[in-house]
Formats: sequence, C-alpha cells, structure tokens
Amino acid sequence: MTKLLFRHLSLALIFTLILSIYPVVKAAPQPSKVWENEVILKQQQRQKPKTPKATNTPRESGLISRIISFILPPKGAPGQRTYAAARADCPAIKKSMTALVPPTNIGLTISERPTFWFYIPYQPTSTNPVEFLLLNENNKEAYKTTLQLTNTPGIISITLPQNSPALESGKKYNWVLSFICDPENRLKDTFVKGYIERVSINSNLKNQLERVSTPREQILLFAENSLWYDALTLLAEERRKKPNDTQLAKDWKDLLQLPKVELQEFVSEPIISCCRSTQ
Repeated sequence: MTKLLFRHLSLALIFTLILSIYPVVKAAPQPSKVWENEVILKQQQRQKPKTPKATNTPRESGLISRIISFILPPKGAPGQRTYAAARADCPAIKKSMTALVPPTNIGLTISERPTFWFYIPYQPTSTNPVEFLLLNENNKEAYKTTLQLTNTPGIISITLPQNSPALESGKKYNWVLSFICDPENRLKDTFVKGYIERVSINSNLKNQLERVSTPREQILLFAENSLWYDALTLLAEERRKKPNDTQLAKDWKDLLQLPKVELQEFVSEPIISCCRSTQ
C-alpha cells in the first residue's frame, strides 16, 4: 500500500513539473524563426536612411554670434582722411570733415561701383557745394560730381552711378571730396582724400557668401576678408533701414571703434540721405 501511494505521488509530481515547463517550451521560438527575425532586422537596418552629415556652414560654425572684426590689409597709401585745419572762408564747425576709411587711407572692395562714406560737419547752404572726384592710376578722371548738401551735419554716402565706368580689378583709384568754401577760389577748399582698390573675390569667400542667409553674416564676412567698403556700406544701409535695431547699432559701434579703424567719434552721428546733384 505504501509503495502504491508513493508511486501515485511521484507521478503527480512529475505531471505538475511537466505542466510548469510546457508554456516556456511552447513560447520559445524555433531556431528557424529566430534566423528569419534576424534577417528581417538586418534588412530594416540597411534600408533605414542615414542621417546626413552636418556641413560646416558659417551659421553652424558660430559666424552669426561673432563680434564684428575688421582685418586691415597690409598696405597703405598717401592720403588725408580728416581735414582739421580751420579756414577763414569756411563755416565754423565742431568736428572735422572726415572720410570713413581706415587710417591707412586705403580700402578694398569687390564692387564694380562702390559707395563712399563721409562725415560732413557743415550746415547746408546754397553757396557751398561738395565735389567728389575719382581718378584712375594714370591720374585721369574716372568720375566727377558736384552735390548740394541737404540734412547735414551727418554721415553721407556717394555711390558711383551705373553710367560711370566700372572699377577695374587690381587697380587703385584716388578719390577726393572737397567742400567748396569759395567757388571763386578753389585753393580755399577743405578736402579729404584717399584710395580705393577693387580686388577679385576668391572662391572660398564666394562660397561662404552664397551659404549665408542674413545681411549681418555678409557684413562679418566682408570685414573679416578686409573688404572695408563692402562691409561699411552694407552695415550703414541696414542701419538706415532699421535705426532701432540694437544688434546693428552694436555692430556699427564695434566696427568704428576698432583700434585698426579709430572712428569712434562718429558712432552717434546720423546716417543721412544726401545730397542733391547740381549737374
């Protein structure tokens, strides 16, 4: 009897153990199914599109957040960006007439017909125009205009018109801006003078300019590539369009007060629309 009872208990225990193992065995994938799943997973991984590599655009490399910095080219020229002498025949002024150029008296540009910038301290009068003269390397007149001042004192711009000859690349041009104190005696003029040189744009800068999307990025690139006239013109035009833009105001101040530029006394001067042609 005892042996029979022990045999029944053993069978019951074995049956219970088999029932507990069976779901696990049933749930385990067959070897062929595991192999199929691995094949499908590898196919999905191969078909998954790769994340494109980030390109080193000026924006991503921090250009948009940089402080403006001007690289002064290793060249200079004879000139006179400020006329400080007082003329008895000229109106009294508080600041000197000044060309907005580096102290080396020469600036570079990639523009065929660039814009020149000057601080004019004189009040507008009907008898005292200004004359702008541009001479080529052979000292021949390339462009000349006479303008009647309006809205001055302030910072004015003079742009070479479309009907004027384009500046030749690799050539230096001498410019002179004269305030005519006495039309009967031009020796009494007050004047500033300097040079401009048009240079060819290199492929690296061209590619960078094509990738940027804001005027500020263009200004930074112009300044960092020694293109004074292009940087100053775009910045001044943006300031004229957006006089309340704090970033543009800061860039203007940062550029003019750079040690290589030294035009800090004109930071607060208005950029005005001037002038009226007398021709």
